[in-house]
Amino acid sequence: MNYFVNVLDKISKPMKRFGELKAIKAIQEGLVGSVGITIIGAIFLLLYVLSAPDYLAEGVTVLPFLSDICDKFLIINALTMNMLALYVSVSIAIAFGKEYDIEPITSALSGLMAFILLSNNGTQTAVLMSELTDQSNSFTALDATYYNGGGLIVAIIAGFVSIYIIHLCYKWNVRIKMPSSVPDAVENSFSALIPYFITAVICWGIRSILNFDISQWFTTALLPILGAADNCFTYTLFNFIKTCLWSVGLNGDNMLSAICTPLNTIWLNENVAAATAGATLSHVWIANIGRLDMWVSSVWPILFLLLTSKKLKHMKPFAIACTPAAIFGIVEPVVYGLPVVLNPYFFIPMIISHTVTSIVTYEAFALGLVTKAYINTPWCLPAPILAIVQSGMDIRACLIPIINFIIGVIIFYPFFKSYEKQETEKMTSEEETK
Repeated sequence: MNYFVNVLDKISKPMKRFGELKAIKAIQEGLVGSVGITIIGAIFLLLYVLSAPDYLAEGVTVLPFLSDICDKFLIINALTMNMLALYVSVSIAIAFGKEYDIEPITSALSGLMAFILLSNNGTQTAVLMSELTDQSNSFTALDATYYNGGGLIVAIIAGFVSIYIIHLCYKWNVRIKMPSSVPDAVENSFSALIPYFITAVICWGIRSILNFDISQWFTTALLPILGAADNCFTYTLFNFIKTCLWSVGLNGDNMLSAICTPLNTIWLNENVAAATAGATLSHVWIANIGRLDMWVSSVWPILFLLLTSKKLKHMKPFAIACTPAAIFGIVEPVVYGLPVVLNPYFFIPMIISHTVTSIVTYEAFALGLVTKAYINTPWCLPAPILAIVQSGMDIRACLIPIINFIIGVIIFYPFFKSYEKQETEKMTSEEETK
């Protein structure tokens, strides 16, 4: 371990320079800025999971006194975590604008406008029935398909495009100038008018005139790479690509769900039919087995190392706050809040650990060491419980996430020690400066 730590120390300078690039800093700061939103959403999602009747298992309700209002918890979750890209479009724009000394309100409005135009899917008409009058009222709503984690790539692009246009316009003096007696707020508004117009035309042209859907194109481009085979190579490749997306701030689960969900559902149904008939289960890769390897080998080890670190005591409140949600598979507060995103000290071991543990998980099922999964389970069950339930109460299955957690700790340890050393030096430097 000391050898690996020494090697990482030698390459820490280029890793640090990578993290100090303007674009990378903007993505990191923008995502960190949204961590409060994700934590609030995670808390209320967790409350729903614990209070919804029969959600975890038939006849099981952890917080029955909240059951009457459990559906209301989903409202906050839907308007926070499920609108994450909308918030991030603002925070990234502000963070990137700060790199060019652009006024925050101008940055925020520009990024938000660019995101809405780039993610535009038109409007949809819905009918709302009144329980009191038994009458229906129709209304038109904006399609918010890409406002969740699946639209993060659009939010990042929107932030960069809008801010860079403002930067170039200001640099080349392409803006409306006002007399010096005009208040700053008015001057900033008129100065940004031309950049706003250029941004609006470009984003509107891309999405509405050219009909180019950035999120859809990105997802479709990955389809030929992944194929449709239920084997260890494809499963591992799928998780590798998903992790690479997460490492740059994109919600890989949301973006690739359109590819894997239909296949996983078909394979699950075939396993159910085989189990019912007493036949051999033929498929390994069904929905939620990724929960046994991905986050238990990255987010759980990160939180464990933070909680046990003697040098980063200031990070323990963050780790404590994120742990309950992480146990139930809600990882956004850690991924975006630490951040893991675009942080070489964390995203490199995350990619390695997810790849290794994907192989371990798949082969454990494929070799018959554990009963293949054939029971569809809620995604948010803690990994050891999820493993047991989906394998038809095979107790051996709980060893898979435990082993994957240990593998994750081993892989993350040298990277974490290097990160710990770098953070300690940074804190010492800041204290000396004061």
